[in-house]
Amino acid sequence: KSPANMSVPQNIKQQFPGVTESIYQDIVSASSSRDEALDNLRGFFSPQAEVERQQRLKIEELKKIFPETDQKIISQVLQQNSWNVDAAIVPLVQIHENSIREKTKKERANSLLSQFYSQLSEEEIQRVLHQNNGNADATAARLLEIVEQKEQAKRAREETSRVQFEKDQKIAVLEKKFPDLKRPEITDHLKRKNWDVYLAGKELLRISEGRKIETLQRLFKAATYEEIHSALEAANWEFVGAVNRLTAARLEKKDSQRQQEALKRQEEERKRQLRLRQEDEIEKQRRQQKEREQEEARKQKAKEEAEKSFMERSVHMEDELNAFLQKPRYQELLNGDLIKDSLLLMESKRDFSESLPNAVDQIEISPIDDDYSSSPLSLASQPFNFSLTPSNLFSPSEATLLVEPTLVDSGNNFTVSWAFSDDQYVPKNDWIALYNETEDDPQKYLFYEWTRSDKRKGSIVMKAPLQYGNYRLNYFKNKTYRLLAQSNILSVGPRFDMSADVVGDPSDRKIRVTFSKKSGNDYPNAWVGLYSSTEIDNKNFCGFEWLSNNVNSQIEFVAPKSGTWYFRLFPERSTYTNVASCSVVLPGKDTIKLSFSGVETYVDYDVQTVDPRTEKPWIGLYFVDEKNYRSYRRSQYIYESGKGRIVFKTPIHEGTYHARLFTGNSTVSLLCSNPISVPNAV
Repeated sequence: KSPANMSVPQNIKQQFPGVTESIYQDIVSASSSRDEALDNLRGFFSPQAEVERQQRLKIEELKKIFPETDQKIISQVLQQNSWNVDAAIVPLVQIHENSIREKTKKERANSLLSQFYSQLSEEEIQRVLHQNNGNADATAARLLEIVEQKEQAKRAREETSRVQFEKDQKIAVLEKKFPDLKRPEITDHLKRKNWDVYLAGKELLRISEGRKIETLQRLFKAATYEEIHSALEAANWEFVGAVNRLTAARLEKKDSQRQQEALKRQEEERKRQLRLRQEDEIEKQRRQQKEREQEEARKQKAKEEAEKSFMERSVHMEDELNAFLQKPRYQELLNGDLIKDSLLLMESKRDFSESLPNAVDQIEISPIDDDYSSSPLSLASQPFNFSLTPSNLFSPSEATLLVEPTLVDSGNNFTVSWAFSDDQYVPKNDWIALYNETEDDPQKYLFYEWTRSDKRKGSIVMKAPLQYGNYRLNYFKNKTYRLLAQSNILSVGPRFDMSADVVGDPSDRKIRVTFSKKSGNDYPNAWVGLYSSTEIDNKNFCGFEWLSNNVNSQIEFVAPKSGTWYFRLFPERSTYTNVASCSVVLPGKDTIKLSFSGVETYVDYDVQTVDPRTEKPWIGLYFVDEKNYRSYRRSQYIYESGKGRIVFKTPIHEGTYHARLFTGNSTVSLLCSNPISVPNAV
């Protein structure tokens, strides 16, 4: 009878008080009879059974941690550590790691053997095994030798293939670089240079360029070696490009020759026409000369005839005159005073000659009392030869002329005063004239005023001229240019104070001009011009600003370049006479740095002392030892001052290069960069 689903008997509960219904059911289900169930219950609840159960639980716990470790090994380790789970973990970890290493080692060994033996056929393995009479170790050693030999042979083949591949690559590179050369020729030069592509490339470059030059010389027999070489250089040694350039040059040369021939024909035709005109002119002159000779002959003949007729009339007239003089009435007149007076008058007229003018200090016009209608300008007709210099002054210590104030704006009044300490001098018809400061010609006065006084002291009020500048006044005597006194200098125009300073970073080239008006009229159209240090013509300004655009009496300029700059202030829109000026030094320095990376060469520049608008700066790339400024390898203009970068294509020829800075058509460089070496142009 199956004990399953049996309830726990009362005696069992008393005998085994710790048994539960579920434990009882499990034990009874695993037993075949009641007696076996009782035995199992006794064994389950005995002390030894409890120990074994605890050991199994510890083994199962560690098995979960080390699933790949054998259960027997876990049990042994627990026994060695007195069934202490924590103490057994460390040795189990070591056993686990050793197991993994052994496994990896075996896998590597198996992989290695698999690789070795995979290269051998089954027949070869059997043959070696037969040769070694079935000895596994000897067979394995022999098989390893065979595999090693095959590996060495394989590596040798791979090395040979790699070397050949590199050679093919070098040949391909040079074939691409020199398409005009054949493959056997390239291979031969590589062999001679021990497959050094750099040395072989240099040799092939020389051969290629030489052949290009020879071919172009055959194609363009009229071109010189220099023209062909320049065309190849300009085309970067590309044959087709050089052919195009030489063809264009030949066509241009033919056009030039045709033009020269046409000009020559025109010149010959012009000379022929000129020769014909000269011949016609000579012929015309001959005809005119002949006609003149004929006219002269005719006139001479007429004159001779007239003289002959005159002589005849003279003889006749003489006879009549002699007859008249014999009459008594004429003799009476000849003895009278009337005839004598007439003869004396005629004699005086015959000896009359115009007298020369007096010296300058004696030229005076007789005064006309209280008559100021005549102008000193009428004196211009009098001849004189002197200038207004202090040596012409009359009694300079006794005559003074003073202007007050010495600074006055245009159109405003000023007073001129005179005084004479000489008691003998009485002013009469004296006048005062205004001149430019540097004027020496007394007739070139700007305006004048009569003194209108016979006193030795006096003053008059005049208006300043409209033109700005420095002037002086001269005092003249009695309607003449007799200079008696000169005044001090009169300055006409407003007074401004100006100063200039650099704003911020000098590389920004900003300049601030500060101004203030001290005296003078209002000038709504006043302006300030910017000028270079060498410019003296006020019309040639580099820039300007209206004073009306000021902020706190300041205006700003941006200078085209560094250096010394002048600022000049003009009161009117259309006038170029400045009334104030100042200057400032804008510091700056040009720099050029050259570098290259592969196929590109870089020029980093900072141009401060050159104005691209007027001086047209440009940078050229040269060999360091190049003397001819035209023999640049690359070039480019700079269109803006300041910092920038130019990118050139790296030259194809090996050498040391540097960059040079030029202006316009100048043949002398302003600055050179650092040198760089291009070691392997190919």
